[in-house]
Amino acid sequence: MLKTIIGIIAIVLTFIGYVPYIKDIIAGKTKPHIYNWISWGLVGGIVFALQVSNNAGAGAFVTLAAELACALVIFLTIKYKVSSKITNTDKAFISLALIALGFWLIAKQPIVSAILLTITDLLAFAPTVRKSWISPHSETLSFYFLNILRFGLATLALNSYTAVTMLYPITWFMANALFVFMLVFKRKAIEKF
Repeated sequence: MLKTIIGIIAIVLTFIGYVPYIKDIIAGKTKPHIYNWISWGLVGGIVFALQVSNNAGAGAFVTLAAELACALVIFLTIKYKVSSKITNTDKAFISLALIALGFWLIAKQPIVSAILLTITDLLAFAPTVRKSWISPHSETLSFYFLNILRFGLATLALNSYTAVTMLYPITWFMANALFVFMLVFKRKAIEKF
C-alpha cells in the first residue's frame, strides 16, 4: 500500500512538473528539441513495458505518466513550430532505441535492453544539455527539479528492485540533479556579467 501511495505522489509530481514546462512552450520561452522528445517517448514506452514485464509495480506507472506528458510536449512542439536543429547524431539515438526494442522483443534480453535504452536516453539528452549550456534560460528549471523528486519516488515505489526496473529511474534521478546544478550555475554566471 505504501508503494502505491508513493507511486501516486510521483505520478502527480510528474503532471505538476509538466504544467510550467507546457506553459513555457506555449509562451515561446522553452524550446524543446523535438528529437529529444521523440526519442524519450520511444524509449520511455519501451522502458515502461520492460518495467511492467519485470514486476515493477506502481513505480512503472510513473514512466507511463511521463509518456503521456511527453506525447503532449511532442504535439505542442509541432503545433507551435518550435525549431530544432536535427543532426545525424539525433537520428542515431532513435536508431539505438529501435535496436534496443529489437533486443527486448526478439532476443528476450531485458537487461541488455534496459542498459541500451538508458544509455540511448542519456545520449538523446545531449542536444538539450548543449543548448542549455549556451542558453540556460531556454529550459524550465522547475520541471527538472521536480524530475529529481519524481524519479526518486518512482524508485521507492518499485515492487521489484532489479537492474531492469531500477536502472532507468536511478540514472534519470542523477542526470536531472546534474542538469539542475548546471542550469543554476550557468544562470548565476550570466547574472554576474
